[in-house]
Amino acid sequence: MPSSDPDVSLRHPHLQDLRASLNIVTTAAERFRSTFSDEQLRWQPSPDAWGTAACFDHLYVTGELYYPRIQEAIRRAKTNAEEPYRPSFFARKFIDALRPGSTRRLRTLRIFRPEQAPTDAPALDRFLAQQRELAGLLQQADAVNLNSGTFASPATRLVRFTIGAALTMLITHQQRHLAQAQRVQQAPGFPAS
Repeated sequence: MPSSDPDVSLRHPHLQDLRASLNIVTTAAERFRSTFSDEQLRWQPSPDAWGTAACFDHLYVTGELYYPRIQEAIRRAKTNAEEPYRPSFFARKFIDALRPGSTRRLRTLRIFRPEQAPTDAPALDRFLAQQRELAGLLQQADAVNLNSGTFASPATRLVRFTIGAALTMLITHQQRHLAQAQRVQQAPGFPAS
């Protein structure tokens, strides 16, 4: 299997697009981490709304549940890496629902919820460390057929993902919560620096 070094270039066009999106999310998270205080990262627009730290902690929790499954799927996948990525109908609909501009509200299942009180900057630190792992998964997936390696969602065995659909879903999900974290910074009452 190829190196998991995220600085190595990718051959598959879909993975190249995902890497570009991953880099944007990572850069934005680094900016949040270096620009905002713990109080600002912890701040919530309302008691039932997530603050910035909670958004990134949710992404970290999601990654902890998905990344080992993707790793195993890559290990078992077909090695025809040249085949174009073709998501199933279900995968396309699910990914579309996760896009930042989607008006569809999605309920977060208990298994994916962030800590009760995310620990400010460490939530972003954990997420940023995990981004390198996701970049490594993209690199490893570059050697296999993205339409293979099907595995069950951590939430239910009824929902199954291919490697390509899972990676696309995770990065689209990151974009959605990045947009949410950015809205938190614009909300009335956001603490001044």
